Amino acid sequence: MSDVKNSISEATSYQEMGEFWDSHDLGYLWDKTESVEFEVVLDASFLTQPSCAGEIIGRESWI
Repeated sequence: MSDVKNSISEATSYQEMGEFWDSHDLGYLWDKTESVEFEVVLDASFLTQPSCAGEIIGRESWI
């Protein structure tokens, strides 16, 4: 079984994957991607509890 964690970067660790994406633009690799579908279920308490509000405030895209 392969240790590759990402087929585009061919990284074998999350560190390598991060280094790859720090120096590459997905716009140039878009043709190597594939469509996927997934569902996101947000817990309402996460969005209303003050203890986690700082995690959300200031993010451009959090959903």
